[in-house]
Amino acid sequence: MTAEGKDPEILALSTVEAAKRAASFLKKPDPFASDIAPSLLSAEHIEKYIQEIGIISPFYTGGGRKARLKKASYEGRIGSKAYVFDQNSNELIPVLVPDMPLLIPANSIVFVECDLDFRLPRYIGLRFNLQIRHVHRGLLLGTGPLVDPGYWGKLCIPLHNLTNEPYEIPIKEGLIWVEFPRPPQTQSLVGSL
Repeated sequence: MTAEGKDPEILALSTVEAAKRAASFLKKPDPFASDIAPSLLSAEHIEKYIQEIGIISPFYTGGGRKARLKKASYEGRIGSKAYVFDQNSNELIPVLVPDMPLLIPANSIVFVECDLDFRLPRYIGLRFNLQIRHVHRGLLLGTGPLVDPGYWGKLCIPLHNLTNEPYEIPIKEGLIWVEFPRPPQTQSLVGSL
């Protein structure tokens, strides 16, 4: 951590710069096709793809027990938006107060934006799931956690609070773990048929 208490950011690109880097790989082959076998990417491989292509941003190293990069996954946290659906008005109502923990009302669903921007090339997918501590405390992730290769954008995650008590998540606490499966290249499979 830095003197200001923030994790050091490895890929310090603006959104525009990261998008340009990722866009330059849209029609190019996988730069690591011969070095990394189709599989779930390890931390080392995740970092290589982030450095080369910018598949996620921001990317923080962290350290110790609070590291965001684990052996085969990366931590996503609460982004800048969260909404609850109001049945009376049929509208989404913002519930996230800046610099305050996210409060999920009892027996409700809150739609939470992840803090990460994803720019997946056509040869890397994404899976995510709620961190287990939240599951043990009564939250449930409400979507199929598979994102196809080629997706660009943020994730909007429906969280179900199944308890009869409000549930609070600090902004700097992890929300999800993201994994990056790299499937076999379909072009090589088609060519071998």
